Amino acid sequence: MCKKILTFGIIFFLLFLIFSPSAISNEFVENENIVDSSFRTIFAASPLITITYEELEEQVIPNTKAIRIPLNISYELIGRYARWQLRRLRREVIPIELSIIEQSEGVDATLENNLFDIKLGTNEPWVSYLTVTVNEDIQFNTVGNVKIKATSGEISGLFFTLVEEGERTVDVGFVIGYWPVISLTIPEGVNFDIPPLSHTKIPINIENLGNGRTYVAIEIIDIPKKWNITFPSSLVMGSPVSGENYEKEIYIYVKPPKDFSRKTINISITPSLLGDPSNKGQTEIITFTFKNDGSYKEDTPLLTIIILAIIIMLIFLSLLFIKRKYFTK
Repeated sequence: MCKKILTFGIIFFLLFLIFSPSAISNEFVENENIVDSSFRTIFAASPLITITYEELEEQVIPNTKAIRIPLNISYELIGRYARWQLRRLRREVIPIELSIIEQSEGVDATLENNLFDIKLGTNEPWVSYLTVTVNEDIQFNTVGNVKIKATSGEISGLFFTLVEEGERTVDVGFVIGYWPVISLTIPEGVNFDIPPLSHTKIPINIENLGNGRTYVAIEIIDIPKKWNITFPSSLVMGSPVSGENYEKEIYIYVKPPKDFSRKTINISITPSLLGDPSNKGQTEIITFTFKNDGSYKEDTPLLTIIILAIIIMLIFLSLLFIKRKYFTK
């Protein structure tokens, strides 16, 4: 009887050593000459890592505030021996690491709370956060993507693997919004000395820095009376991302009246998404100052001179006639 009890005790002790979690067993995992890996995992449970997130309702606008996306990570055991291992290892924790393995060009992504432990048997998911910013190198209305990988550690007994290592990848996608920004260059400056009654040509270079086709509205604020100003009221521009024509030169033609001395004129230029005027950027104001260069000399018309000469002659003849008639005897 004692021998049977002793035999069962030894068997139980050996089974305990074989199946109990042990850091020492990692040496057996790394050394294939000691124990074959397929034999080690015969009683192992497989992990199932799940990563979920809510799809963004808003678009991610380039060069603006970062978007913070919660990631819910859950862990469970599956396989033939999952329930058995779960009952034995309920107090154990599994280390999990999240990492970014791929992201779209123009996307800058970081992870918060990406190293953590999950207790086996718990139904409460771990929450990590993916923070995303994008720049103007991504075309409007396309999908940006960040690929995330989750890896979990293994639990090993003395001779057998109890829980295998796990791995899961997920793509987090989001729609890129429109960034309405333009750059203006005035090659000849904003201060001009110009002649009255003559057209002055002023070039303005416009560059679309945004990530989509852009409608540019141009307006003169309060055109002065008697001034003749000609300009394009709008233009359509491509974007650097698409490689379309994103740089254009326009001309403002100014013709002042003859009696001006100094005048200030404001021009507003506003970019917006082509087809959606409500999605617009900041209005740029250019202030031009014009001074009379004094080159205008008003010519006296020949007819006016003749008329004045005739009037003077008539006055002279009238005075001469009066003198002879009334003052001579």
